[in-house]
Amino acid sequence: MVKSTGLTPWSDERVHRKPHEAVLGNGQVFVVHDRSSAHYAAWNSPKRNPRVMGRRFKLHEVRVWQRLMFWTGRELGLLEADSDASLEFTDWFVRFIAHFSAVYDRAAPAFTRDSLRWSAKEENIQEYLVHREMKDITTVSQSKAFLQIPSEELNDSFPYE
Repeated sequence: MVKSTGLTPWSDERVHRKPHEAVLGNGQVFVVHDRSSAHYAAWNSPKRNPRVMGRRFKLHEVRVWQRLMFWTGRELGLLEADSDASLEFTDWFVRFIAHFSAVYDRAAPAFTRDSLRWSAKEENIQEYLVHREMKDITTVSQSKAFLQIPSEELNDSFPYE
């Protein structure tokens, strides 16, 4: 929001924000008060597989997050509607997600447009709802993941062009 509008609601509001207690996977109670502490709580969530609990997010997890973000945007009617304003918002939102995905994995921005395309196919959504997993990305190595996207999307300057 700061980058897009110059406003700082999260920073301004943080002074008055009530801390949130989260129970981590090891049973420890942890106070979430900002983005960094929220990330730590997410990495240590009891909902994560114990094998990866405490580990920072990897590319395949970022790709799942991207897909879920775009699916949600479509369900809310925010993405790729017929109006110029909606198309402009879609372009901004995809670039926004790509930019912040790099926080988790520097390769993630290259997969953002693929994640947007994934979210446009109803059969993908239905398969996810049945299996609650995206095996097409969670079971492939990072090197094989690069083969899943068009080569021109690997070598461009997205999201900054």
